[in-house]
Amino acid sequence: MLGLLVTEFVNMVEARFGAPVADAILFGMDVPAGHDDELLDTYPAAQLQVLFDALSRRVGETPHALLQQLASRLVGHIRIANPDVFARHADLFGQITADGDDVVLRSYEIDESEAEEIELLLGERQQAERLVRGLLDDLARYERRRVPARRYPAAAALMHVRALMR
Repeated sequence: MLGLLVTEFVNMVEARFGAPVADAILFGMDVPAGHDDELLDTYPAAQLQVLFDALSRRVGETPHALLQQLASRLVGHIRIANPDVFARHADLFGQITADGDDVVLRSYEIDESEAEEIELLLGERQQAERLVRGLLDDLARYERRRVPARRYPAAAALMHVRALMR
């Protein structure tokens, strides 16, 4: 699954910001390799976080917005490349909006090997759930980071405590 996500990431960056930005992000970052015991089909949150944080700094958009664009493009790509897999897991993929990127997606040249790869990676319910759950978890994590924490005036609280202690 890592290959599918990184490929979609590169395609998104090239379509929106150009190939030089994609090259700079992909080849200029020290992406964690993961552990030997990790399966290649697991959702690579740590590896994607490095790429999205670097892209965010470079282009000035939030990692949340960039990841939402990737998720939408990925769902759109799955819908076009393998409609059977998309239909089989439409309830899962429907949790991720896939609108707004159709113009870019139409430029893809979908071949039979892509349809087969998507069938292998996402044909089973468990794999599709893992992908969607991972994307939604990462989106939620980025969303939490961008919401400012509420700050209460400490001075007033301290004065109140001191008054009670006297």
